[in-house]
Amino acid sequence: MNPPPVAEPDPVARVWTALRQHLESRFRQSCEELRHYPRPIARCDDQLPKLIEQRDHSRAELERMTASSGTAVAVGTDAVQRFLATATPTDDDTETLLRSRLKAAASHE
Repeated sequence: MNPPPVAEPDPVARVWTALRQHLESRFRQSCEELRHYPRPIARCDDQLPKLIEQRDHSRAELERMTASSGTAVAVGTDAVQRFLATATPTDDDTETLLRSRLKAAASHE
């Protein structure tokens, strides 16, 4: 007797979850770096504003994901398309790649 076939997870939900996990990780990492950041010298610190920007971007994208659909299980193509249409620019290569994969997965639905 053959075992029952294992259902492949929904590709949209899988990539949505990966993007959420990446953003959560990046947010935690940014918060941790900020927590331990040395005291800046006034007007001489170029790295602190970038780190704050990264943290704020990750938090905003996570909030947008939650507003778009809530959980990965409930994510639908319309929610994904709305999320991607209003995505803010990022210099994070992993986030860009995951957004691209999410767009591709949603277009095949």
